[in-house]
Amino acid sequence: MTLIFLHVETKAPAWFQSAKELYFKKISGFVKVEEWTIKSPPQQRKDSSQKVSQEAQKILAKLIPSDFLVLFDEKGKSYDSIAFSSELQKVFERSPQRIVFLIGGAFGVDSSIQERAQWKVSLGKMTMNHLVAQIVSLEQVYRALTIQKNIPYHNE
Repeated sequence: MTLIFLHVETKAPAWFQSAKELYFKKISGFVKVEEWTIKSPPQQRKDSSQKVSQEAQKILAKLIPSDFLVLFDEKGKSYDSIAFSSELQKVFERSPQRIVFLIGGAFGVDSSIQERAQWKVSLGKMTMNHLVAQIVSLEQVYRALTIQKNIPYHNE
Protein backbone atom coordinates (compact mmCIF):
# COMPACT_ATOMS: atom_id res chain seq x y z
CA MET A 1 0.00 0.00 0.00
CA THR A 2 1.16 3.51 -0.78
CA LEU A 3 -0.08 6.74 0.77
CA ILE A 4 0.02 9.60 -1.72
CA PHE A 5 -0.35 13.24 -0.74
CA LEU A 6 -1.60 15.23 -3.74
CA HIS A 7 -1.85 19.00 -3.82
CA VAL A 8 -1.61 22.04 -6.03
CA GLU A 9 2.00 23.12 -6.33
CA THR A 10 2.89 26.43 -4.71
CA LYS A 11 6.16 28.11 -3.93
CA ALA A 12 7.03 27.00 -0.43
CA PRO A 13 9.25 28.60 2.21
CA ALA A 14 11.96 26.69 4.07
CA TRP A 15 9.82 26.06 7.17
CA PHE A 16 7.31 24.16 5.05
CA GLN A 17 9.94 22.05 3.32
CA SER A 18 11.45 21.12 6.70
CA ALA A 19 8.12 20.18 8.25
CA LYS A 20 7.02 18.25 5.16
CA GLU A 21 10.28 16.27 5.03
CA LEU A 22 10.00 15.48 8.75
CA TYR A 23 6.49 14.01 8.40
CA PHE A 24 7.26 12.16 5.18
CA LYS A 25 10.19 10.52 6.97
CA LYS A 26 8.02 9.64 9.99
CA ILE A 27 5.18 8.23 7.87
CA SER A 28 7.62 6.23 5.74
CA GLY A 29 8.51 4.28 8.88
CA PHE A 30 5.02 2.73 8.64
CA VAL A 31 4.12 2.67 4.96
CA LYS A 32 5.37 3.80 1.57
CA VAL A 33 4.57 7.49 1.03
CA GLU A 34 4.75 9.76 -2.00
CA GLU A 35 4.02 13.37 -2.87
CA TRP A 36 2.31 14.33 -6.11
CA THR A 37 1.69 17.87 -7.28
CA ILE A 38 -0.21 19.52 -10.07
CA LYS A 39 0.38 22.98 -11.42
CA SER A 40 -2.54 25.34 -11.23
CA PRO A 41 -3.41 27.13 -14.47
CA PRO A 42 -2.54 30.84 -14.51
CA GLN A 43 -6.09 32.23 -14.72
CA GLN A 44 -7.05 35.28 -12.71
CA ARG A 45 -9.42 35.20 -9.73
CA LYS A 46 -12.35 36.16 -11.94
CA ASP A 47 -11.80 32.90 -13.86
CA SER A 48 -11.82 30.74 -10.73
CA SER A 49 -14.43 28.27 -12.04
CA GLN A 50 -12.30 27.59 -15.11
CA LYS A 51 -9.24 27.21 -12.88
CA VAL A 52 -11.05 24.69 -10.65
CA SER A 53 -12.22 22.74 -13.70
CA GLN A 54 -8.72 22.56 -15.17
CA GLU A 55 -7.24 21.51 -11.82
CA ALA A 56 -9.84 18.75 -11.62
CA GLN A 57 -8.83 17.41 -15.03
CA LYS A 58 -5.19 17.26 -13.91
CA ILE A 59 -6.12 15.56 -10.63
CA LEU A 60 -8.36 12.97 -12.28
CA ALA A 61 -5.64 12.22 -14.85
CA LYS A 62 -3.32 11.13 -12.01
CA LEU A 63 -5.84 8.74 -10.46
CA ILE A 64 -6.58 5.17 -11.42
CA PRO A 65 -9.97 3.57 -10.73
CA SER A 66 -8.71 1.52 -7.79
CA ASP A 67 -7.31 4.54 -5.91
CA PHE A 68 -9.07 5.37 -2.66
CA LEU A 69 -9.43 9.15 -2.70
CA VAL A 70 -9.54 11.07 0.59
CA LEU A 71 -10.46 14.72 0.08
CA PHE A 72 -9.51 17.17 2.80
CA ASP A 73 -12.32 19.68 2.43
CA GLU A 74 -13.99 22.20 4.73
CA LYS A 75 -17.35 20.56 3.94
CA GLY A 76 -16.08 17.12 4.95
CA LYS A 77 -16.78 15.31 8.19
CA SER A 78 -14.92 16.44 11.32
CA TYR A 79 -13.11 13.89 13.47
CA ASP A 80 -11.03 13.91 16.57
CA SER A 81 -7.68 12.15 16.18
CA ILE A 82 -8.84 8.82 17.65
CA ALA A 83 -11.90 8.67 15.35
CA PHE A 84 -9.81 9.69 12.33
CA SER A 85 -7.34 6.91 13.13
CA SER A 86 -10.18 4.40 13.42
CA GLU A 87 -11.71 5.47 10.10
CA LEU A 88 -8.30 5.36 8.41
CA GLN A 89 -7.81 1.82 9.73
CA LYS A 90 -11.09 0.85 8.04
CA VAL A 91 -9.71 2.22 4.77
CA PHE A 92 -6.51 0.20 5.27
CA GLU A 93 -8.62 -2.94 5.81
CA ARG A 94 -10.10 -2.47 2.34
CA SER A 95 -6.53 -3.08 1.08
CA PRO A 96 -6.32 -0.42 -1.62
CA GLN A 97 -2.97 -0.30 -3.39
CA ARG A 98 -2.99 3.48 -3.20
CA ILE A 99 -4.69 5.90 -0.84
CA VAL A 100 -4.57 9.43 -2.24
CA PHE A 101 -4.99 12.33 0.19
CA LEU A 102 -5.98 15.47 -1.70
CA ILE A 103 -5.90 19.12 -0.75
CA GLY A 104 -7.50 21.14 -3.54
CA GLY A 105 -6.52 24.53 -4.87
CA ALA A 106 -7.29 27.98 -3.52
CA PHE A 107 -10.85 27.93 -4.90
CA GLY A 108 -11.71 24.41 -3.79
CA VAL A 109 -12.38 21.41 -6.00
CA ASP A 110 -14.71 20.70 -8.87
CA SER A 111 -17.86 18.63 -8.34
CA SER A 112 -16.20 15.80 -10.31
CA ILE A 113 -13.60 15.53 -7.54
CA GLN A 114 -16.26 15.75 -4.82
CA GLU A 115 -18.07 12.85 -6.50
CA ARG A 116 -14.87 10.80 -6.98
CA ALA A 117 -13.78 11.11 -3.33
CA GLN A 118 -14.70 8.12 -1.19
CA TRP A 119 -14.01 9.98 2.04
CA LYS A 120 -14.26 13.71 2.76
CA VAL A 121 -12.49 14.94 5.88
CA SER A 122 -12.58 18.42 7.37
CA LEU A 123 -9.40 19.73 8.99
CA GLY A 124 -11.49 22.29 10.86
CA LYS A 125 -13.96 25.10 10.30
CA MET A 126 -11.32 27.78 9.89
CA THR A 127 -9.87 28.57 6.50
CA MET A 128 -6.16 27.89 6.39
CA ASN A 129 -3.29 28.42 4.02
CA HIS A 130 -2.70 25.42 1.73
CA LEU A 131 0.78 24.87 3.10
CA VAL A 132 -0.53 24.79 6.66
CA ALA A 133 -3.30 22.40 5.59
CA GLN A 134 -0.71 20.08 4.07
CA ILE A 135 1.32 19.96 7.28
CA VAL A 136 -1.83 19.43 9.37
CA SER A 137 -2.91 16.55 7.11
CA LEU A 138 0.55 14.94 7.25
CA GLU A 139 0.70 15.27 11.03
CA GLN A 140 -2.77 13.79 11.49
CA VAL A 141 -2.00 10.82 9.25
CA TYR A 142 1.22 10.24 11.19
CA ARG A 143 -0.70 10.57 14.48
CA ALA A 144 -3.31 8.09 13.21
CA LEU A 145 -0.59 5.57 12.39
CA THR A 146 0.97 5.91 15.86
CA ILE A 147 -2.46 5.45 17.47
CA GLN A 148 -3.04 2.29 15.42
CA LYS A 149 0.35 0.88 16.48
CA ASN A 150 0.06 1.98 20.13
CA ILE A 151 3.19 4.09 19.80
CA PRO A 152 3.35 6.82 22.44
CA TYR A 153 2.78 10.07 20.56
CA HIS A 154 -0.90 10.91 21.00
CA ASN A 155 -1.99 11.94 24.49
CA GLU A 156 -5.56 11.76 25.68
